[in-house]
Amino acid sequence: MNASLASAERTRAANSAFSNLTASSSCSRATRLISRLLHSLTEQVRAARARGETLDQVKASVKLDEFERAFAGDSQLRRILFSYYVTTPAIQRAYELNGTR
Repeated sequence: MNASLASAERTRAANSAFSNLTASSSCSRATRLISRLLHSLTEQVRAARARGETLDQVKASVKLDEFERAFAGDSQLRRILFSYYVTTPAIQRAYELNGTR
């Protein structure tokens, strides 16, 4: 293997390692954020249930703005999707689960 090919191979390997590290770090951050989201949601719903709130009241009282900003940023479409696919079903499910304990 000539020096130019060896250098290119080392560069490719370094770039690949950096990409893997970046992806792993990003995945780890996302995992921690999701974990915090679920913990916050569960605790807020549990507290609301303890206060005797109905599902509609719980939906109004649970605040996930921090997480919505983290996942959706400034995108109006992503905020709508966050509400539709995360907030609404997660609050309902947490409400159901916390009512059976």
